[in-house]
Amino acid sequence: MRVSMHYKPVVMGLWFFSFVLAGCVDAVMHNEIGAPPLINTTWRLTSLAGLENSRAATTTLRFEDESMLGGFDGCNSYRGSYSASGSSIHVPGAMTATLAACPEPVERQAGAFKKALHSAVSFVIDDKRLQLLDANAQAVAVFEAVSLTLVGTAWDVVGYNNGKQAVVSVLRGSRIDVLFGTDGQATGSAGCNRYFAVYQETDGHIAIGQPAATRRFCAEPVAIMQQEQDYLAALQSGRSFRLDGDRLTLRTQEGAIAVSLSRRPATSAAE
Repeated sequence: MRVSMHYKPVVMGLWFFSFVLAGCVDAVMHNEIGAPPLINTTWRLTSLAGLENSRAATTTLRFEDESMLGGFDGCNSYRGSYSASGSSIHVPGAMTATLAACPEPVERQAGAFKKALHSAVSFVIDDKRLQLLDANAQAVAVFEAVSLTLVGTAWDVVGYNNGKQAVVSVLRGSRIDVLFGTDGQATGSAGCNRYFAVYQETDGHIAIGQPAATRRFCAEPVAIMQQEQDYLAALQSGRSFRLDGDRLTLRTQEGAIAVSLSRRPATSAAE
């Protein structure tokens, strides 16, 4: 009797421990299996409703975390929520977006793209390709994985922070550009002079050293030398970057826009 009285608690204890351990393992496996493989990925649209997309390079989809997505629809930047479990996905209709006006064909395609997002009920990722499928298992949008590195890319500056809490456009008659070289050097034209600066970037963060430039003086257009000074200061203030298709935004430590840029052809270097 004594043996059996001591034995039962031990057996019950082992059973309870096994039950808890099994539950923990099951929970871990569920989390690993159920966690969507979309988080922190960025994709570029290659086809829409099975047709080749003429603006594929400018239409992107980024899954920021387990519940928010965003990107560029070819006309405007957008952001919204989503849910995913296993291979299932749901994108509610409500989204926020910028309000830029675009040519009618571009806006029509942007609307078709968002409609495809909302109609998707499942997804497939295969060989760096993402397919969104509708209820009939038909691909409504196909994407290719996008590298988030700036290395080897060239950009034209669209706007920059003038140091007075304002982002201004590049002066008419001038051009500012930058090439993020594979050698860790950012080079380009500041509008009048050539410049270069060392840079490092990783996971959306960037550090740009003090730019050095040639010492040429330009008189035209008016205020070009001030523009050059303000741009180089803005460039160095960049601490993070965000890629949306053919658009790049550098932001300061405080989150303000430092420089806005537009992608140049991949084979072109800053002149």
